[in-house]
Amino acid sequence: MGKRNRLEGQTALITGGANGAGAASVVAFLEEGAKVAFVDRNGNAGRALETRLRNEGHQVLFIEADVAIDEQVNRAVQATYDKKRVALD
Repeated sequence: MGKRNRLEGQTALITGGANGAGAASVVAFLEEGAKVAFVDRNGNAGRALETRLRNEGHQVLFIEADVAIDEQVNRAVQATYDKKRVALD
């Protein structure tokens, strides 16, 4: 499907984004024009998806983190802000 831009100017932080439904959500948000940061415990899968999507021209950021650990969640949110320079929507 083509880019529809309904989320242009928005930034999303998606958890569990390296595989399955999470990865599909990452792609769907990107197709809608959002900038996307995604979090997953699986660093290898996350980095691979990030590389593939960047090579396709998307603005995407992968952060390896476990959302069951508060400190890692806080780090992921801060990294998203620092890298994208926008608040999460």
